[in-house]
Amino acid sequence: MIWNRWHERRDGAAQERAHTVTQPTSPADEQRNLDHDWVVAAEVHVDAKIAKHANLRGSFRTAEGQRIMALETYCAACRRPFDDVADEPCAALINNEHLRGGPIGERAKRKKYEPVGMIIAGEPINRFGVEAIAYARIKR
Repeated sequence: MIWNRWHERRDGAAQERAHTVTQPTSPADEQRNLDHDWVVAAEVHVDAKIAKHANLRGSFRTAEGQRIMALETYCAACRRPFDDVADEPCAALINNEHLRGGPIGERAKRKKYEPVGMIIAGEPINRFGVEAIAYARIKR
């Protein structure tokens, strides 16, 4: 058996697996699962050593039996609170309309800010040659 750089066998087994035909699915399998993926935003009290490790690695382990305070329960896909959408299908699995702010004609318009001050053009600066060196010395 010979292995190439992608750790696949060269004897054709990988090619056979790639060309296998999957069986057609039944209508029950074609229905999408629109359940929410619930997550809990939590508050965990840790010591300085674990806090440093969590900041560096992005994760940490807790002690067994440690009480964790739940701040909020929401769906990871559609980002909506449990109380608001517990009985509804997940909007993110249907489409992403809930993230777009609704129909275009009904969306809130962006605020237009007035400029705070005026920009006044100064004299052109020569950045090349002897004049540039002289200009830089004058401005110091």
